[in-house]
Amino acid sequence: MNSIILPIVSKASITLSQASPDPRCLIQVVITSMAASSANWISGNIQPTHQTLQLRPHLPLEVAAVAALMRANKNKVRSNILLVQLPSGRNLYTTAFVFAQSRIAVCQPKKTMSVDVLADEIYYRYRELGQISPAEWRSIVASAFATFKQKGYVVRVGKKLYQPVEDVDAPVPKRYAND
Repeated sequence: MNSIILPIVSKASITLSQASPDPRCLIQVVITSMAASSANWISGNIQPTHQTLQLRPHLPLEVAAVAALMRANKNKVRSNILLVQLPSGRNLYTTAFVFAQSRIAVCQPKKTMSVDVLADEIYYRYRELGQISPAEWRSIVASAFATFKQKGYVVRVGKKLYQPVEDVDAPVPKRYAND
C-alpha cells in the first residue's frame, strides 16, 4: 500500500508548496484536517467531523486522493483493484485514477457507478478543481474508468456506466501475481 501512496504524497507536497504565497497556512489546514481524520480512523468512526468537512474543500487534490485510497483500503469490498500500479503522467489523471480506484474498491456488488456522478461529486467538493471545467474533469475521470475497463476491473453497462468486477473474476496485477 505504501508504494501506491508515496508518489501521490510527494506530488501533494509539491502542490502544497505552490498553492499559496504563504504555504504555512495551507499546511496548517492539512495538518489539522489529517489530525481530525486520524482521530476518526483510530476510533473506528468513519464519519467525517464537522471540522474535517469544513477543511476538506481546501485540501490539495492529491491529499484528498490519498485519503480516499486509505479509506477504500479500510472499507474495501474487493482487493485486486487496490493493487493496480499508479500510472505515470499528468497529476490530474493520476488523481482521477486514484479516486476511481477507490470508488471501485468500495462499490457494492452489482451496483452501477456513473462516471459523471463521481466526477461531479469530486469536482464540486474540492476548490482546486475550479482551475479546469467540469467537462474536462469528467473526461479525465472517464479516461481513468476506461483504463480500469481495459485492465478488467470494471465492465461497461452503458454510456459512462460501469459495474465492478469481483476479485474472483478480476486479474491480479502482474507485480503481485506470484506473491
